[in-house]
Amino acid sequence: FGAFVTVGICVWVLVRPQPYWAAILAGYAAIFSITVAPLMANDYFRLREPRGNPPDRTRINIAAPLSCLSAVLLIRALMDMDTVELTKAIFLGLLAGSMYALLLWVIVRRASFGISALVGAFLGPAALLHTNAATLSAEGYVERGVVSNKYASSKPRRHIVVATMGPNQVELTVSQESFSSYATGQDICTEVRSGALGIRVRFIRVC
Repeated sequence: FGAFVTVGICVWVLVRPQPYWAAILAGYAAIFSITVAPLMANDYFRLREPRGNPPDRTRINIAAPLSCLSAVLLIRALMDMDTVELTKAIFLGLLAGSMYALLLWVIVRRASFGISALVGAFLGPAALLHTNAATLSAEGYVERGVVSNKYASSKPRRHIVVATMGPNQVELTVSQESFSSYATGQDICTEVRSGALGIRVRFIRVC
């Protein structure tokens, strides 16, 4: 049953996260539940496959659900936010993720540190980006530019408007509904807001 719930949440978050924050919070709630479960019954959980031996069917392997949930949350965060300081956000997220990896490694008996580190590398940046997005300021500063190109990608599914903002070109993620309204050479305005973690995010707005 737990596997079906995990797959359902992963599909919800990745394919159609509506309502958005309900889907995102469901993903983090599932990760929290899986993380704390070994605290109550450690003998029933594992975070690795035994080498050279048949799989231990008596203990639940939590590596797959944690990896799936943390990966789709990171993909969602990268797809939905035009983060100005993405490198900074990823670096800080990896630091936070390393602490989670260490915690997970300690909680789960005979856990694989490699798997713990992988989950932490996904989860840390995702949690940082979503926390920052949830605490964005109501107003920011406006930048003006011109649409130079636009394209849609299917893997992952995104609609991108490329705008020239001064000497730089930036890629802005827009909704499928508004994608057709942008044309090359069109004037465009973006608003940059900062969250509680100091990470700036860019939005398209009416000039």
